[in-house]
Parts: sequence; C-alpha cells; structure tokens
Amino acid sequence: MLFDEDTIIAMPSVSVPDAVAATRIFIVEDQPTLRSNLRQLLELEGYAVEEAADGASALHRLAVLAAEAELRPQLVLLDVGLPDMEGYAICRHLRQDSRLQHVPVIFLSGRVELEDRMAGYEAGAEDYIAKPYINAELLSKIGVALRNGQSRQASHELQGQVNHAMQAAFTAMTSASEIGVVLQFMKGSFALQDNTALQQSMLQALQELGLDASIQLRSLRGVSTINAEGPCGQLEIGLIETLARRGHIVDAGRVTVFSYGQLSLAVKNMPREDEERNGRLRDNLAFMAEGAAARLAALDTAWQQRQQAATLAELVACTREALRVVDERFRYQQWASGDIMLRLRESIDRAFVSLGLTEGQEGMIARLVTGAGEEFTQLSEQGVDVEASMKALLKALEASQPLKL
Repeated sequence: MLFDEDTIIAMPSVSVPDAVAATRIFIVEDQPTLRSNLRQLLELEGYAVEEAADGASALHRLAVLAAEAELRPQLVLLDVGLPDMEGYAICRHLRQDSRLQHVPVIFLSGRVELEDRMAGYEAGAEDYIAKPYINAELLSKIGVALRNGQSRQASHELQGQVNHAMQAAFTAMTSASEIGVVLQFMKGSFALQDNTALQQSMLQALQELGLDASIQLRSLRGVSTINAEGPCGQLEIGLIETLARRGHIVDAGRVTVFSYGQLSLAVKNMPREDEERNGRLRDNLAFMAEGAAARLAALDTAWQQRQQAATLAELVACTREALRVVDERFRYQQWASGDIMLRLRESIDRAFVSLGLTEGQEGMIARLVTGAGEEFTQLSEQGVDVEASMKALLKALEASQPLKL
C-alpha cells in the first residue's frame, strides 16, 4: 500500500536496527499531513522523531541538537521542495558541519529524473526515494542508511589515524610518478586472490594519488560498492550503475566515472582546474580500471572453474554410487534367473511322474525347456560382457580424482 497525504496507515512489523529506542530521526517536510504520517510510521517502529516544516527552522533546530552528542539525529529525512529553500542546500550545510557530516540524509521527492538524483548525490545524500513510496521499502532503506552511517562514524576516528599514516607515506613517495603508482598496483594485482583484496588494493593506490573514489565490482558473486569509509549508499550505487552504461569515461557533475568490463571507478575530486594533470590522470585511471577489470574477470573465471570442479566431483561420486547399485542388482538378477531355470527343470522332471503324459508329450516339453535354457545361457554369456564393462567403468571412476585448479 502507498503512503500518501490522505491516509494514515498502520504498518506491519519491519526489522529495524538494534537499540532502536536510542535511534533519533529528524524529518523536514512542509506538508503537515505527510509529516504527521511519517512521524506516526517511524514512532510505531520505535524511533525517536523530531520534525520541522521549513528549511530555516530545520537548520536552527539541527544546530541546537548538534551541540549535544546524545541528542544528535542518526538520520535525516529531507524533502527537496521546501517553501523557503531546497533540501539540497540543507544537506550541503550538514556536510559542512563536522558534528553532523556523517549523519546519513535520505531525500524524499516527487522529482525522479537522473538530474534530480545527481543533485542529491552531489549534495551528499545517502539515498533518494521518489514519492509516493512504499512504506516497507522506506523502512528497509532507513535501516540500510542507519547501518551505513554507524559504520562510517565508527571508522571515522580510525580513518583519521589512517590519513595521518597515508600522508606520511605520500610525502615519502613524492618523487614517484603517478604512472609508477598505477604500475605498482597492476603488478601487485596479479597476486590478489579475491574481490575484496582487489578493491582494497585499488583504494590504497587511489589514496596515494590523492583521490576520493568509490569502486564497484559486478562479479559472479554479486555487486560490491565501497569507498575509503566503507559501504556506499544506495543512491551512489544506483548512479554508478546508471553512468556505467553510458561509456568508458563519463563526467557527471563533479564526478568522473571510469567503467571497463564489470568494474567501475567513480572519482569525486578530479583536478579539472589543472588541465594537464586532469588529462594525465584520466589516462592513468582508465589504464588502472581496465587492468583491474581484467583481473576481476580472471578471478571470476577461477571461481567459476572451482564451482564446476566441485560440481563435477559430486557428479562423479553420485555416478559411481549409482553404477555400483546397478552392478549389484545386475549380478543378483543373473543369479536369480539361473536359480529359477534350475528349479523349473527340477519341477518339470517331478511333474512327468504324476501327469501321465505320453512319451511324445514329455519329449516336446523337454525340448521347450531345453530351448529356453539355451536362450538363457546365451543371455548370460552376453551378461558377462556387460558385467565386465560395468566393472571396468566402476574401477575407472574409483580411480578418478577431483580436478585441482
């Protein structure tokens, strides 16, 4: 059921993060009915909710809340079209406040064009949800945004330490050229054995180049999109996937996306004001992305071969067992058939005594039984060949080993 201005909807239970009672959400929405419905929906799920009807009051209240760590919201739901300013401006203000810069923002808007979503992404939003929306989808996206925000906040202090270490390393490498960094990454990529290692190695190389970037891998094992802070938001994931279909190198707003094969690299701080360095970086990053995509394809092929080898080994084991059962039944049937023929002959011999048949009749029956016995013997001789073939096949399967890759 859709969430609209005219209907207040009782929601079914939806999974939310742990410690929901301490999770605060701030709503900025100018339509009273929709704002009230949103508040009711979230409070039913256990969230603590505050709200504002316009941009000025929202900024004032957020500034007050930011001063107290325990009162700061963990998520902001933000309408784009407010009466006094656009939601994009509020989001940019939050991103400039060190106390609130890691709080995820989800835009709610009736504007659904790529340009609108791109504006939300450039303002620093976690996600962009079109109105009218489905309640369950909204709650699910809120849960994802909260988890991502908590992850980024937890890694913020660690990232500060990493930045200090990286700065020291970068200073020591000032004499190395950009192509040297790229070539070093390419050389090391051949030893990487999984997708996570490939992403992390690539992120490290990009940090050495002073670039703020996100990397998306679309492999046989699923899609993974990360940056230096951890998992990317759903809005960024969707934009990268959209721009990846538009060409190898695409400039969109302040972002440049390099896409080759099943890998995309989104760089947010290309030095466009420095034409010479920007052009050099475009060439080097295209080379890096294409090489990394080739390595990702090789990792996918190796993983697929391991899956096929495991499947083949399982199939061989099942076939071996099935043939063993067939062989046992075949040998039992041969023995049982011979026993039946033997008992038939004995029964007929005993019957001749009591049936009072003429000599000619007894001779005819004896000839019929003898003929059937000869046919059975011929079939048994053919069965020996079948049994020999079966044993040879079983022996070959028992000696087989799973493929080693």
